[in-house]
Amino acid sequence: MGKEIIIKGGGPAGLSCALYFLNRGYKCKIIEKPDYPERMKNRGFQVLENYTKKEDSLNLLKELQVEDFFCYPLNKAVFWDFKYNFYNFFSKENFGYLIKRGAQEGSIDRAMLNRAKELGLDFVKKEETFQICATGSSQPDGIAQERHFETDDKLRIWILMNPERINGGYAYIFTYGGKGTFGCAITYKFKEIKEISQKCWDFFQEIENIRVENLKVYHSYVNFYIPESYEEDGILYAGEVAGMQDFFLGLGIRIAMEAGILAARCIIEGFSYTKEIKNKFTDKFKSSFVLRVLYEKTPEF
Repeated sequence: MGKEIIIKGGGPAGLSCALYFLNRGYKCKIIEKPDYPERMKNRGFQVLENYTKKEDSLNLLKELQVEDFFCYPLNKAVFWDFKYNFYNFFSKENFGYLIKRGAQEGSIDRAMLNRAKELGLDFVKKEETFQICATGSSQPDGIAQERHFETDDKLRIWILMNPERINGGYAYIFTYGGKGTFGCAITYKFKEIKEISQKCWDFFQEIENIRVENLKVYHSYVNFYIPESYEEDGILYAGEVAGMQDFFLGLGIRIAMEAGILAARCIIEGFSYTKEIKNKFTDKFKSSFVLRVLYEKTPEF
């Protein structure tokens, strides 16, 4: 008590960790680059998954006292193959939430950041020592191209899946309320991302000539691995920097938030962080890895 907690990285894992501390009266600051949070502007729609646990993923944000962000419940989606076959998916309960990412108002990142600032979060550009590392991907195990654009108000949750033709990955289009996000993620032959992405983009446009205005293109990469330990030299690692990711579909926001909260609890309560992470997530990581292997070995349908 009385000491300041220092976190490296201001993404969902780092902010979740900071908010857990701040809500309990601890002093906290985050190490980030000078262009933070503006550098996060290249984000669009993503899905906060809600199907891996019975507990609603929004409870995490309620626990952190985060409000006022865009969140649209999802219980239906359309899956496509390259032969224009489609499969309508419906669920009685919400399998996820459509959320906005980035520095824009209404995004989950901005809502978390605003709440943390209200509670007194400080930022520094550089610090020699820190207790928690949540810096995001450290190496490219998969890469993605995203296109953000303005469009009509229609809700579209479309996923294109074919591991052979999308280099072990998949593509998607999410649209709602005048905004749209297209993404294409691959796991091998990274130099082909531009060609594969264009092929998937053209496919969606053949299904429906979606209105596209103010198109912007961005690239990113993700990490997939399971380390022996989630702590080193007294530093706890949370989120993608520690390989905490869904290996199948890459939906890692919920995991990142849970890991950030767990790291904070570990420091406050004094339990083993690595042991707790393994107890809570190892089975999930392994099962999603098996799904990834099965998916990549699935012949073209």
